[in-house]
Amino acid sequence: MQAQLKRMQASLNGDLAQRRAALDQQRRQLEARQGSIAPIDYKRQIEVLDQQAQGLEQAQNARFIAAQQRGQQQLDRALGTALAKVVTRQACSVVLERDNSYGWNNAMDITGDVTQEMDATLQTVVLQ
Repeated sequence: MQAQLKRMQASLNGDLAQRRAALDQQRRQLEARQGSIAPIDYKRQIEVLDQQAQGLEQAQNARFIAAQQRGQQQLDRALGTALAKVVTRQACSVVLERDNSYGWNNAMDITGDVTQEMDATLQTVVLQ
């Protein structure tokens, strides 16, 4: 999922750069005409361009965060399904996270089984 997120972020950054370049070009054109525009109109138009640029960045960030959340939700659902199957199959009465335990019997570790079950349940994470 991390690799997909990096590719998506690179794509979004490229799209943002293109749109930002178009806004920068508009700004340069506006600056070139500054002497022929009333100061208040010039300031208003600059503020509009600044708001558009800020809106672009916010929209791109929101798209990335939403995709990341959807991917995490898919993983969480797959983990829940896989964990339920393994716990039922192995008749576990308690499941603990190893990092938060003082000791455990490695023969009772279900991490590998849960990972295999997750791989079978969710073969790909779809980010949009």
